[in-house]
Amino acid sequence: MDAKLVNPPTNLEAVFKQAASHHGAGRYGEAEQGYRQILVHDPNNAEALHLFGVLLCQSGNSPAGIPMIQNAIEIKPKFPEALFNLGLTLQQAGEAYKASLAYTCAARLEPSRDLAWHNMSQCFALLGDSDIALSALEEGIVANPKSETLYDYACQLLKRNNNMTACLDMASRGIKHLPNSARLWIHRSHAYFALGQLEAAWSAFTWRYRTLENPNIAPSYPIPQWQGDSLKEKSILIWTEQGPGETFLFSTMLGEIIDASKKCIVITTERLQPILARSFPKAEVVDGTKYEVTPETADLQSSLVDLGQALRKSWDDFPTPAPHIKPDPKSVEAAAQHYSRTDNEGLLVGISWRSFNVITADEKSLPLSKWRPILTVPGIKFVSLQYGDVSSEIEHAQQNAGIKIQTEPNIDPVNDLDGHLAQVANMDLVITTSNTTAHEAAAQGVPTWVLTPHTIGEGLRWSWFTDRRDSPWYKSLTLYRQRHHGDWRLPIAEIAADLTVMSEKRGTQIDGSNHLLKLALAYDHAKQADAAMVAADAAIKNGLESVEAHRLSMRGHIHTGGLSKASEVIDNALKLENNSVDLLVDRASAHKKSGRLDEAIKDLEHALRIDPNKIRTLNNLAHARRAKGQLEAGTELIRKAHEAAPENTDIKLSMGTFLSELGQIKEAKSVYDELLNSNEHVVEAASALAICMLLEGNFEDGWPLLKYRLRRPSANITYAHFPFPQWDGADISGQHVLTWTEQGIGEEILLTTMLGELANTARAVTVLCSKRMVPVFKRSLKSARVAERKMPLPTEAIDPDIDIQMSIGDVGQLLRPTLDSFKKPGNRPALKAAIQTTKKLAKKYRRPAPNPFLIGFSWHSTAPELGAFKSLDLVAAQKLIESTDGTFVSLQYAPQPEHLSALSESGGENWIYDRSVDPLIDMDLATAQVAAMNYVVTISNTTAHIAGALGIPTALLVPRQTARLWYWFKDQKTCPWYPSVQVYESDKDGKWGEALADISKHIQTLADAV
Repeated sequence: MDAKLVNPPTNLEAVFKQAASHHGAGRYGEAEQGYRQILVHDPNNAEALHLFGVLLCQSGNSPAGIPMIQNAIEIKPKFPEALFNLGLTLQQAGEAYKASLAYTCAARLEPSRDLAWHNMSQCFALLGDSDIALSALEEGIVANPKSETLYDYACQLLKRNNNMTACLDMASRGIKHLPNSARLWIHRSHAYFALGQLEAAWSAFTWRYRTLENPNIAPSYPIPQWQGDSLKEKSILIWTEQGPGETFLFSTMLGEIIDASKKCIVITTERLQPILARSFPKAEVVDGTKYEVTPETADLQSSLVDLGQALRKSWDDFPTPAPHIKPDPKSVEAAAQHYSRTDNEGLLVGISWRSFNVITADEKSLPLSKWRPILTVPGIKFVSLQYGDVSSEIEHAQQNAGIKIQTEPNIDPVNDLDGHLAQVANMDLVITTSNTTAHEAAAQGVPTWVLTPHTIGEGLRWSWFTDRRDSPWYKSLTLYRQRHHGDWRLPIAEIAADLTVMSEKRGTQIDGSNHLLKLALAYDHAKQADAAMVAADAAIKNGLESVEAHRLSMRGHIHTGGLSKASEVIDNALKLENNSVDLLVDRASAHKKSGRLDEAIKDLEHALRIDPNKIRTLNNLAHARRAKGQLEAGTELIRKAHEAAPENTDIKLSMGTFLSELGQIKEAKSVYDELLNSNEHVVEAASALAICMLLEGNFEDGWPLLKYRLRRPSANITYAHFPFPQWDGADISGQHVLTWTEQGIGEEILLTTMLGELANTARAVTVLCSKRMVPVFKRSLKSARVAERKMPLPTEAIDPDIDIQMSIGDVGQLLRPTLDSFKKPGNRPALKAAIQTTKKLAKKYRRPAPNPFLIGFSWHSTAPELGAFKSLDLVAAQKLIESTDGTFVSLQYAPQPEHLSALSESGGENWIYDRSVDPLIDMDLATAQVAAMNYVVTISNTTAHIAGALGIPTALLVPRQTARLWYWFKDQKTCPWYPSVQVYESDKDGKWGEALADISKHIQTLADAV
């Protein structure tokens, strides 16, 4: 350390101010010296630590700077500026989620910091969650209703989601607060254009001159603006405002103005003057740099673009497009001499792949390397129409992929626009990104395929509109659109497929169908099922009778959700090869995904007869049998598959599932242990092993393993979501604990049964739950602080007073180490319903009922695959109602209309369905409805947890094997979580007759007592 830094400065505050001043002025050396001087004498100076950390990050030393900022925040937790800067540095380092946490903390501490909300939203968008990103913006806008930054980014995200109605609403909402925001007016215009509301769109689009992105300034000619009135006997001055591409596009309206006016003068650039003069000989086309405009020049004036306000108010106003730009004939003839073709080159295709010198160039462009599927189509002579220096890309394509692209070094598209037009005119086809080349080709009537970005304003010009393949401006143009922002895979695949078919039809000696199949296989190898589907479908449509192509097509359609189309494809394939095991298994998969289980089993059995030892068939049929309730038959199939492929880890996982559901827990645990020892599928195996252990009451080993489920990709929340250390098993006395629910509402309510004890043990408890449960939990958990589990995190979830975080597995490990630990003397119901609402509902139901004994009833689950095992069939439900003395009240959420009709008929006056109560909308009201019951009969669903946590006497119907959830444990007639719940198992065949008979007798006893 320098000696002069050892002596304490007389005024640290003055040193800090001077260092900060140096820092702000970019004098990093002087600033660093000042910060170091302060920290020598005051190492816990949060302000100096913060800014020194920022300085280090700005200097490229983030590994040293980030911990310093974090240290400042530890010393001064409520430090929004430091938190914001931590977010910036983490975001720049690629740590998007960690950055989002820092921004969240900054925004919660200082809600008026709109950039914190904006940057937080950016991080969530980078993580692929646009819904959370929009939620962050919504919160930010509420706190900052005049922030153009937030409205602007919200509109941008809504455009990326192709939600133009919401974008229009957001822009309009912002304009109410910021009426002069040109950016918001442009968003509004884009939304109107996309929605086809063209008249409103043109009006809003006049704000373009006020945006920073628009380099064009409207000229101040001393001539009145044309308002769309008659031009008869009037002269009009039209001026072009943008580049060649936009001029070619909007000049599609110019002929109408020329014909309608007495005289039309067009002012344009020097490059465009000869082209427009040749194309519109009836107009006077002049070079704006050499032409003086006076009040006498014309009666009226208009921008070329603004002609749309009068001429294109609706889709009906667009005439049938026709070529309107004329190239120079001599130049066209001269250019033709350069394009000789070999016998194998039937098509001359010009390509252009980049935009330059515009803000959206990156979004509109894609490197030539991504064009390989197009450039390897046989029978094509490719010609570069690209402007700018791209020689290195072309050379790389030649050297690394053997792709030949002809170039014309004597033509400069930027300075010789006429020469480039002539070059384009010689092409049979032009394939290009959304740049000037697209307009040059289409305006001449050359067939043009345009690779189009997804998002208006981010590469996609509004004039291409959305959700259409054609263009109302150009007849010869076809748009190949991105499906998702920034993703070029599918439009590239579509062009490659269409070009292959075109090349073959042109008469070149190529096998287009087999080329498409090879392309599909290449995409499949790259795990791009949707692109493989595009190529495979094209091959099939082109006449290829290939089982392989049909399978690739099928997989792609399943991947994209087209189950009906997938089945159709496989049906056609089976006509080619009706005994193909792979095709039969493929079709079975499609049947199963569509809910046609019987058809799936039929196909799988057919496949198994052809090849009895096919692993895939055995596995799929085993799971189909399980889904059908035939667990033992399924297990035998899995055993056979395991014998044939003992090292197959997927089969081992299936084996463990089947054995545990059969009650053979010891054997299942052995399978899972083997998987854990192999270090494969650890997360799945550990999660499944935890379930086995908990089912049989081994809590000591089960709880720690249960936390492995938080590592699954499907986990909706993890420890990493929160900026606090995970509980490590230590004593929590004196600690502020954050605990959060992981799964559905049922497990949320399970957690409440332990929270009273947790609050008595810890210094404080904060619990996060789903939005629907917040009112119920706040009423019930007086000793805990309750907040919504959401992203961005609520203020309560980032309170610096919190010491540790715990999942439900952690809380269980701490408070429920044995079955005996559930039996706490004096335990009260975990939930409390709204008393007055409960009384009101009870009175409402009893008033018309012949029998005042109210029985809440929930009978059906729509859970995929396993819902049927949990559910009562309609006949059994009807029989219970008919044989039981009492008034049944439906507690079923989202009941099927046919079920309601049948049960109402069975119950008659003893059946009540209250449409005003919907648990999916108002869980507080639904909880009061359950509390109004004398007794509840329910399957294993949310109703069971609500009733049990309220202390309502409840009959819980639990499957004996498949679909039995871990928290009902094994061989338990009562429920440890909820003392008021009696457990009734199905029989081994999954039937409920005996259980329902016992329940009916029990209800009668209770009703008689009442």
